[in-house]
Amino acid sequence: LLVPFAVAAASAAVLVVALLRDGCSFFALPLELHRAALRGGPVGRTAARAAPVEVEVVSCSAADEYVLPVGTVCPYKSEAMQGENLMQRLEHANQDMQIYITGLGPLMASEQMGVSPNKKKIKEMGLGLLDHVDKVKEILDGMAVSQDFQLLETFTMMQTTCQKHGGTSLIDLERLVRWQAEGMLAMVNNQPPPPPPLGLDLAAIEASGAAEEVGMSTSSLSRAEGAAILDLPLQENDFTEARSHEQASELKSEYDKLVDDHKQLISLGQKYGSFDAAGKEYYLDQMAQVVRRWESLLDDSKRAGVVPNKFFMHCQEEFLRKSGSSSPRSYLDLVKEAHQQLRRRA
Repeated sequence: LLVPFAVAAASAAVLVVALLRDGCSFFALPLELHRAALRGGPVGRTAARAAPVEVEVVSCSAADEYVLPVGTVCPYKSEAMQGENLMQRLEHANQDMQIYITGLGPLMASEQMGVSPNKKKIKEMGLGLLDHVDKVKEILDGMAVSQDFQLLETFTMMQTTCQKHGGTSLIDLERLVRWQAEGMLAMVNNQPPPPPPLGLDLAAIEASGAAEEVGMSTSSLSRAEGAAILDLPLQENDFTEARSHEQASELKSEYDKLVDDHKQLISLGQKYGSFDAAGKEYYLDQMAQVVRRWESLLDDSKRAGVVPNKFFMHCQEEFLRKSGSSSPRSYLDLVKEAHQQLRRRA
């Protein structure tokens, strides 16, 4: 969900490098580079092994151990998030791109062996890619101007992830992928390739290794679409495990109030886009407070002997593995960074 261009970006990145090296050839990129980018492995680089160091073990907070129910994993969804069928549409768009990826490999292999590319197949792929880009652009454009906070939050998290790993934006990725598709069609029609997207320094992208970073990071992020959906870390019945009846009662009371407040905030956020600057900042303050309250509740619960069950921990592990987040803390940092961007925009 975080990056709808997950596989598209990886393909665009490696194809850009091919263009830079070979001018008008779209499939002369070494297969090793293409495959490594798609599987998320290092490309043309050897990862340095850090020497083992001794670290001091310190007590960590709940946010270091558990994925908090905020951001894209918030179990409470606005009407816009539910009604737009966002996840399904993005998943279908990603499946379309998988078809493109599957067909690209054999074409590259054929040209490596000196066989002329199948122009009919290239045309089909180019047209299919343009259709895919148009669909994804429609989804992203709708999210970027939505009145609903959750849609804006999701879009901003996607944008933040893209910029952190690839040093580029979703809009620039869309332009790169569209350029590739138009170039493929130009080649089929015996026309010169179109000029690169205005304002993008492709040589700098190649030199900086951004193509590799985008390929590796977005490849892992695309797998998050199949990740288990996380529920709340704690359920109502879990508080019976507290060491005392008084602790159980206090924790349960705070839990109920927090759940209600969080739901109300999500509902209020459906009109976020219509708020003035002060209203948006106030809303973001309330959301930050909800984040802190979830962290505090989980800390207090842990001290009372109440911890998330094994099923939640399994789902969390799957989510982190498929989303590419290194830890619950790194996911929370992404949420907070997205909120900071929304605050600056307000």
